[in-house]
Amino acid sequence: MIQKGNDAMKKIITLILSLAMLLIPTVRPMAYTGGFRVENGVLVEYTGMDMGSGNELEIPSSAEVIGSAALNYIRGITSVYIPSSVTGAQDEYVFGNKPSAIYGHTGTFAQELAEREGIRFITLGSGVSGCGNFVREREYTDGMFSDVDKNAWYARENGPVAAAVELGLMDGMGDGTFLPQGQLRLCEAIVIACRLHNIYHGGSGEQENILTWLTQSAAAQQKDNDGTGEEWYGPYLEYALIYGIVQDFYMKTDGQSLSRPATRAEMAYLLGRALPLEALPEIRQSALNDVPLPFWDGGPSKSESEVDYYYYVEYIHRLARAGVVTGYEDGGFHPEDSITRAETATIVSRIASPELRVDIAAGS
Repeated sequence: MIQKGNDAMKKIITLILSLAMLLIPTVRPMAYTGGFRVENGVLVEYTGMDMGSGNELEIPSSAEVIGSAALNYIRGITSVYIPSSVTGAQDEYVFGNKPSAIYGHTGTFAQELAEREGIRFITLGSGVSGCGNFVREREYTDGMFSDVDKNAWYARENGPVAAAVELGLMDGMGDGTFLPQGQLRLCEAIVIACRLHNIYHGGSGEQENILTWLTQSAAAQQKDNDGTGEEWYGPYLEYALIYGIVQDFYMKTDGQSLSRPATRAEMAYLLGRALPLEALPEIRQSALNDVPLPFWDGGPSKSESEVDYYYYVEYIHRLARAGVVTGYEDGGFHPEDSITRAETATIVSRIASPELRVDIAAGS
């Protein structure tokens, strides 16, 4: 009788813990991958420092199998991104401290692991992730937009406006114009970030695909209707919140603020979070003289830095080190200035096409 009672109690506790996991809000925290050792496709160990609390883990795509105890001793994980290349684990016991969510592809080990561990699974689609998914499927022709001067720097042959349109990342304004020198609105920056994320993970980036992924997401099914669908960008905003591109703690998402021009810091934050760290490898030093380093990179703390965009600086430097953004002639990034649509086209085309990234100071 005692044994049966204990078994029943264990089942009740397991059920309560599973329900608690489902009720934890889906938030994609500040990324920190640390270092991994992968041998012959097996993730042998995590070699980074203790992550503390409130961090996510992005397993490298070179891993095919998670080795026994490779992740057991990592503390403070809130979510884990598992690429479709990971096909299994050497041991049933994978996490010492369970994350609240696992991101991965449908029909892959990520889904199997989530079900086995009782962890929320958030689908990233069924395809293989990578920059190879960015394909120029649209057609861009000279004169497509009445306000794009063919002699302008952004309209040169194979230029950023053409690339951003052909890659399905940016559209015109619907009236035959592109507004290359117009300010990018924050809602437009969110839409572009969602398209980057969706295409990278095997989607099409189209609104229909965004809506499909929202329907498939376990987080979306549990999410109360908060009115995000009332504006034209509503599905994208919901997608950005569910897939962690936007953290509401750091970026308020009320309708009024989203219609204002995006700052360069906000743009970097959104686009830097749209792709995993491995998609933006470092190819140069970040030498921006007006953006402090985050404290874990040797920079000041938030209170010492006294900048309002402190939580965005990681992503500004991430894009700079990847050769996606460079800076102006004065060596600054001008993080609090607004950004034009032509400048945005340059940045998103470099994110999607690594061959366009630069390893010398230029100016964008």
